[in-house]
Amino acid sequence: MKYFKNFGLCALAGLTALFIGACGSTTTATAPATTAAPAATAAETKAPETTPAETKAAETTAAETTAAESKADDTAAPKEGDALTLTAFNGMKLTIPAEYAGLVVYGTPAESEDGVLFTVSEKASVEAAEKQFPDFEGAGWLFDIYRLDEKKMHELMCYDFIGSDPFAKGADGYHYIVGHPTDVRLVRENYENMEDDMEEWSALCEWANGIGESFLSENDGLTKETIGNAAPQVYLARTMWMDDTKYQVSYLEFGPLDPKDVDPEPFARKLVDGAVYEMVDISKAPDGEYYVLDFPEDTVRIDFFLGEPEENYVRLVWSEGYEDLYKVTFEDKSIIASEVMSEWYHALAAANGKTAN
Repeated sequence: MKYFKNFGLCALAGLTALFIGACGSTTTATAPATTAAPAATAAETKAPETTPAETKAAETTAAETTAAESKADDTAAPKEGDALTLTAFNGMKLTIPAEYAGLVVYGTPAESEDGVLFTVSEKASVEAAEKQFPDFEGAGWLFDIYRLDEKKMHELMCYDFIGSDPFAKGADGYHYIVGHPTDVRLVRENYENMEDDMEEWSALCEWANGIGESFLSENDGLTKETIGNAAPQVYLARTMWMDDTKYQVSYLEFGPLDPKDVDPEPFARKLVDGAVYEMVDISKAPDGEYYVLDFPEDTVRIDFFLGEPEENYVRLVWSEGYEDLYKVTFEDKSIIASEVMSEWYHALAAANGKTAN
């Protein structure tokens, strides 16, 4: 995938880090975020080649993000001291503040499957890279704003979408996302006197880091949205939207049960939407019983603990004994994870012809 997280890296001042960020290769997606998965699991959870962001470098690289790419009314060089407002193909606006308008290059690509509305990079880095590394893609890249329809958003949620932060949903049904780098993209012809450059770069990154909030305030018809991407949420999404996902739900009452024709979405949705999965120390894992959501082909299982106050503790167990523990907080305070799993389990029991003794 070509969209990345970890904006904090933009402010690194070490010259070694800067050089690596300028010349390093693009990072690919790994195992679902915030996990300690072994290498084999990371390979299994890598996003497919056709994920929505895969063609970013080919279609919206920093070298391409020149004024000529944008709509004529939007790309005239701003007068000194003026803010610049760009307009995307769907009418959405993005304002570049006056203090940054002369420091960036930008584009409003034509409508495409990738759905990129805006792409913004630091001008000085683009120019320095063109002189030194003409084949380097992404020099000075600060962020893109793009949108996905419901189907493509579901596809994205089935993988670690590192570097892509969903922040809004439109009245048109599209999900709006900020894509940003996970490494430093600052490029200069030399790095001897970097104090002023780093001050400018850090200011641009700080602005870019808050671009979702400013975009929300600038455009009507958007509702703030947060979609989590913790590993349990990724696997829960797969039960809903990956047809070839094999899973079972297990408990002491009837043992492991196959899904049969039971729709997982009414149950998995409650555990994904409006949920924050916070990783906590594995030593806090409760004793006692739990429901198991098992993915035998991936050798991964998710344990949902019962009992007060453990009902919203969730443990993810990878192959070879790797474990992560999460404390789940739901926007809907009435949701208890183990109760949702109990409902799911008993729906499967009925579909499997199981009845209580």
